[in-house]
Amino acid sequence: MDELRIDTFDLVGNSHGGCTAVVVNYLHRITAPTLLIYGERGAYHNYEAVGKAKIKRVRAVTIPNTGSFTHQENPRDTEKVLFSFLSEPVARMP
Repeated sequence: MDELRIDTFDLVGNSHGGCTAVVVNYLHRITAPTLLIYGERGAYHNYEAVGKAKIKRVRAVTIPNTGSFTHQENPRDTEKVLFSFLSEPVARMP
């Protein structure tokens, strides 16, 4: 449990600037099916390749005509992607 607290502190403590390297070191630990949602014009789209490479059971979706706030800019398409992902049986994920 102490290790988890330290890891979480590192992530929060470095949230501006140095966080990327720390987060990447933990992505391989994710075992649950994971959905990465990116906006077509969003700044975080640059991290898609890293997420796909490090997370085993991942799906990345880009919402067209949106920036970093897909849920606000295009709530209908974001909702469709979320509901589709959440309603899919876990066994179908790669």
